[in-house]
Amino acid sequence: MASKADSADSNSKSGSKSSGTPKNASSKGRGPKHSTVSRGRGSKKSTVSRRSVGGVLSGHRSDLLGLGAILLGLLSAVSLWFGAAGTVGVVVDNGLAAGVGLIRFVVPVGLVALGVALIRGTGAGGDSEWPTRLTVGGILLLMSLSGLLHVLRGRPGISDSVDEWGAAGGVLGIGLGGSLHAAAAFAGSVLILGLLGVAGVIVLTGSSAGALARGAVVIATPPLRWLKTQVQMLFSDLSKPAATGPSGPSVASASSETIVEVSEGSDFGAVVDGAVVAGNARDEVPSADTADGAAVGETPTGDGADASTAEPRPRRTRRPKLEPGVVTEQKLPLEMSPWTLPPVSLLSRSSKQEIDTIDVAERGKRLQETLAQFGVETSLLEPIVGPTVTRYVLTLGEGVKVTKFESLRKDMAYAMASPDVRIIAPIPGRRAIGVEVPNNKREIVTIGDILGSEEAQQASHPLEVAIGRDINGNNVVVNIAEMPHVLIAGATGSGKSSCLNSMLSSILMRSNPDQVKMILVDPKRVEMGQYDRIPHLLTAPVTDPRKAANALAWAVREMERRYDLLADVGVRDITGYNQAVDNNTLKPPLGVLDANGEPLSYSRLPFVLVVVDELADLMMVAARDVEESIARIAQMARAVGIHLV
Repeated sequence: MASKADSADSNSKSGSKSSGTPKNASSKGRGPKHSTVSRGRGSKKSTVSRRSVGGVLSGHRSDLLGLGAILLGLLSAVSLWFGAAGTVGVVVDNGLAAGVGLIRFVVPVGLVALGVALIRGTGAGGDSEWPTRLTVGGILLLMSLSGLLHVLRGRPGISDSVDEWGAAGGVLGIGLGGSLHAAAAFAGSVLILGLLGVAGVIVLTGSSAGALARGAVVIATPPLRWLKTQVQMLFSDLSKPAATGPSGPSVASASSETIVEVSEGSDFGAVVDGAVVAGNARDEVPSADTADGAAVGETPTGDGADASTAEPRPRRTRRPKLEPGVVTEQKLPLEMSPWTLPPVSLLSRSSKQEIDTIDVAERGKRLQETLAQFGVETSLLEPIVGPTVTRYVLTLGEGVKVTKFESLRKDMAYAMASPDVRIIAPIPGRRAIGVEVPNNKREIVTIGDILGSEEAQQASHPLEVAIGRDINGNNVVVNIAEMPHVLIAGATGSGKSSCLNSMLSSILMRSNPDQVKMILVDPKRVEMGQYDRIPHLLTAPVTDPRKAANALAWAVREMERRYDLLADVGVRDITGYNQAVDNNTLKPPLGVLDANGEPLSYSRLPFVLVVVDELADLMMVAARDVEESIARIAQMARAVGIHLV
């Protein structure tokens, strides 16, 4: 029987496909065996099918889970935010309210974010742990926020209604926040839950505690700085004495030099009793508190017009440190002026640039080798690296002539791959020769770097302006009043306009309109338009070359008037006159009246800065009208505080 059974099994496995029944086998003895084999084959096929379906779905598991999370997020959003999901929305709303309370309103965002993370699979930078990090961090944040809401919103209990749970942290908040409050009281529970939230943020973002702290400092710094400024201004206003009224010393200019602002399209105006009066000038001049900054700071007066003065409101101003008994050009106007100087923090600063010492040393060695090829033996000393050029300091060998060294200038420029080099032979105060070579990478020096330096803080004259930084790294601040006048020249693109704008910006940042007045002439119409309506201007920027002649002619007449005034009071220049006014040593003659019929009084004279852009074009168009005025201003106006740039 055993052999027959074995034979039946082998025949059932290798029998013909057509019959499916082994030959010479009785139906009675082998029928049950055959049916058992058939059931086994069907079971095997169904198992293979189930495995195939599972393999197909396993490759899309993340996508399906992600789509499911997004679907739940959108469904909960429709339910919670819009209440438009019918019965399902009510169930979802009640369930989330009972579970997590108020946090239910941000659950849709978390679910959608989790779904996107599951679909993408990796985060920024190929972070494959992003879905896990998002899940763990989200759970930690959920626990922290629900516990904090429970502690901070009345701590509802289990016996309270679902509405009270939904207004706090839900069941999750009751379980976590209630337990911590019972164990660590209010302060301890808030601290623990807050740290749990911080841990959730760290896990969620994949950053560190140090990076999180630095980010918090960066975010909190501007509000704290603003709050500090407001507190300082509050106490400064409380401690500052009331502003001087009409009975105090006058800060505004004399009526004979009063200027009324002119619109862009009008003529400069005609001169009446020394005052420029525009044909379509405004009847009122805006005060110093106007929002658009269009104040002139002086009260227009004229024949038959009453002088109207306003009480200046006390404001916080920056004052330089003064030695006892020293009177500067800034002291009185800053104390009595209603103007507030802008903070230096408004200006951008440049970043610190590292010096490539290896490249500097290699270029110095190349320079020395080039000179040696032409028979000039030198010794290389320590180079001086500036913002734009590097000065190589060389000492000549015995018997080497300086003239031979200077004759190799082109060869040195060729060896240094530079358009040109500058030779300083010798360096003042040293037995050495300097060779200045442009840097391959130039350092950007901003006006904020100069005005924020110690040199600018020590400057006290209203016309001291920022120029730049020299090769030794020293900040250069120069006084325009000490120069005869200023002529800025150079090739196209060499920085003439940048230098001019630096000067004007320095004056706007350091001097108020009571100290410096300006006339801007811009035939090119592109450089000075940005300064329109600033309070320092005596008139709008002049763009018509022919109208510029009127402005320059007024400057000449103002110069002559000031010379007459200095001769009457017996002083030599504007500095002596302003110091005499500050010391109250000038006594007007009795019975002398000014142009308005009022008793004569002496007030400070502001500096007047006349800035002309594209002087060559102005001379080409209106040379006959402006040449005489420019020549007279350049010859005589410096002593009375009128300066030409």
